[in-house]
Amino acid sequence: MQKDKEEQERLESERLHLDLERKSSKLKEVQREEALKFQREEEERLKLKELEDMSTASVLTINNFKHLWGTLETSGSFNCKLKSTPTSALLRSHLEKYGFHVVFSTDTPGSRDIEIGLCNVRQDTSNGEWFCARFLVNNDTFTAVMKCQNTDITNYVKRFALAKVLKIA
Repeated sequence: MQKDKEEQERLESERLHLDLERKSSKLKEVQREEALKFQREEEERLKLKELEDMSTASVLTINNFKHLWGTLETSGSFNCKLKSTPTSALLRSHLEKYGFHVVFSTDTPGSRDIEIGLCNVRQDTSNGEWFCARFLVNNDTFTAVMKCQNTDITNYVKRFALAKVLKIA
């Protein structure tokens, strides 16, 4: 009888221990899910804040550029063959000189590929429109794609003055 009682106590102790482990595991899972939920909510809050900031900003951040690029229709594009490939630094400097903001610029080391994302610098941040462009230089070819909240991109394209930096074939 004593052995049966000891065996019952041991089994009860094991059952309680397993139950405690299951509850602890479940608690950790709930905590992990809550932490992920909080992280997602925080990321969403920061995205919304950045988008709100875009409405009063004079230039775009890279995240706002990506967001805006995905929402606007293409307003124009062109491509041409080049006699020689300009450097990324030359293109960036030229665009900034002519009043554009270079949002990002990537050039692959050991490659002649260049990608530049740019936007206008808004003087009227309360209701000024956004103009965005992406330039790609690849294998002696220059490609430009432009998007604008107002479909008239003529003034922006003229301001590029790309003939000063591109040697067209």
